[in-house]
Amino acid sequence: MVKQRFNWSLNLLMLPLATWVTVTGIIAELFDINDFVLHKYPGYVLAVALGVHFLLKLKPWLQGTRRLFSFPFRHAAMLQQSKTQTLPTSEGITRRNILVWLGSAVGGFIAGNFLAPTRFTSLPTDEDIGVVYHHWSKPGNVSLLSSAINWGTQPAIFKDYPESKKIALAKLVPRDGMSVEQAIGTRRSVREYAQRPLTQDEVNRLMYYTNGITDTRWGSGLRASPSSGALYPVEMYLFVHAVEGVPQGIYHYNVRDHALEQMQAGDFRKPIADAALGQEFFGEAGIVVALTGIFQRARFKYQDRTYRYVMLEAGHLGQNIYLMAMNLGLGACAVGAFWDDDVNRLLGVDGKQEAVLYLLTVGHKIT
Repeated sequence: MVKQRFNWSLNLLMLPLATWVTVTGIIAELFDINDFVLHKYPGYVLAVALGVHFLLKLKPWLQGTRRLFSFPFRHAAMLQQSKTQTLPTSEGITRRNILVWLGSAVGGFIAGNFLAPTRFTSLPTDEDIGVVYHHWSKPGNVSLLSSAINWGTQPAIFKDYPESKKIALAKLVPRDGMSVEQAIGTRRSVREYAQRPLTQDEVNRLMYYTNGITDTRWGSGLRASPSSGALYPVEMYLFVHAVEGVPQGIYHYNVRDHALEQMQAGDFRKPIADAALGQEFFGEAGIVVALTGIFQRARFKYQDRTYRYVMLEAGHLGQNIYLMAMNLGLGACAVGAFWDDDVNRLLGVDGKQEAVLYLLTVGHKIT
């Protein structure tokens, strides 16, 4: 009797709990909410309840499973037997169970992909295409079209140039320095630089603490800068003008190997300054960091929200560069005014699958 009451109470608990987990799961999927506590912890409770329920029903389930798989061969005998005696009832995996499970799976798929709550908004008629896109990419505006649009598959999360000459950057040892509060409080854009080269250690620390892998315990590694879904669609390139022990040229920062890959050798001070609308300090800085976006790294998952997330990540990286420059006693300046096609051409990217987003100069401040 106690066992029956306990099982009845368990069944009574699981129905509202399963409903809650389903609804919060749809909300988490719709708005891409990671670590949604209103879904996660009730889900743990539901999993435990289902496990206990399974153990309580294990014996009749096994009996029902055997009856299901032997049903085609014993059908006639069971019918004949049922005429002369009452068959004992037993619970288990039956055809009805299977139909219910399949129906739940199909229903969940439809609810999650087609019937999830949406909030449609009218698009503005502004001529500014940026404003139109911002409204277009609000959750819900293209949800019904998402299944019809080919958002593609996930490309490699790391980019490298295997044929390029590599300059390995040393493994870093943390050191005492300026506090985050001081770095934020003193951060300013610096457009005048002393004619003194950067050291490799300064570039090393700037790269690692901007976008290096700081935690290897998860997947391909977590980096110094936040990224939606840890997909890291933003790449870093350097125009090296004056760095001790590093020849002038254009380099790619290989995140996985923590190394600089030389793409082109030579003096690019004038070309990058011209591409930056003639701003002379681009040729006077020790390095110019170019951030590019590989949009497909995020598009296959985030679809219409992709461009927003890529831009947000570029902003995170830009702020990291500012704060690390301050920490190292350097100056930095972020610039959004440049000829996109010219910079893309210098970097050797197509401007479509991968395109420049942001430029930042870094060098020694004039004291």
